[in-house]
Amino acid sequence: MWGRKQIEAYLKQRVCDNDENGVFLSYGELYDLVGLTNKGDISQRNYVHDILGNISRDEAKDGRPLISVIVVRQVDNKPGPGFFELARKELPDQYTGLDDDTILILEFKKVIAYKQQYCG
Repeated sequence: MWGRKQIEAYLKQRVCDNDENGVFLSYGELYDLVGLTNKGDISQRNYVHDILGNISRDEAKDGRPLISVIVVRQVDNKPGPGFFELARKELPDQYTGLDDDTILILEFKKVIAYKQQYCG
């Protein structure tokens, strides 16, 4: 099963390799890539969610976007509620009082700017 380093490298490479429309991936796709043996097992899903949160938390501390914004639910093409909680907690000056859709747009714009700066 993939660990943090593999997930982080994959997310960053996905940003660099895809246009704005192709950068998103579903949690289910990520679970498959990570190698979850039972997607219905909440502890296995939480393992992936914890890694995503830690990656985004560290990226924010270094002034980069919350890269887990590209991992979305299939039902609505938005990150899960944990992403928005993390955004408001880690970046309160930017996101306190904003709705989820606005946070999604603002953070995705940061990902596109990251791509332009770091992906060549």
